[in-house]
Amino acid sequence: MQKEKARMGYIFIIPSIVLVLVFIIYPVINTINMSFHDIRIQTLAEGKKFVGFDNYIKLLSDQTFFDTLKFTLLFYGCCCNTRDYNRYDVCINHE
Repeated sequence: MQKEKARMGYIFIIPSIVLVLVFIIYPVINTINMSFHDIRIQTLAEGKKFVGFDNYIKLLSDQTFFDTLKFTLLFYGCCCNTRDYNRYDVCINHE
């Protein structure tokens, strides 16, 4: 009886494991792999060219990236602070 319950538990959890693998794990691994290659639409048929850390060096030497990152973090900080203050205000004034 215990083995049958354990087997049923595995059967019920397999679909969620498959979904996590297909929609989360595989895309993350594929994205990391692609980040080390030079992939362009124009040369997609020719295959991927391995460039190593060149993409990251190019990214970290680009001032536009840092400007965009700064404004994104600023926007995120403003939105989170506003959201949190509104939440606290509702909690305090709820009485």
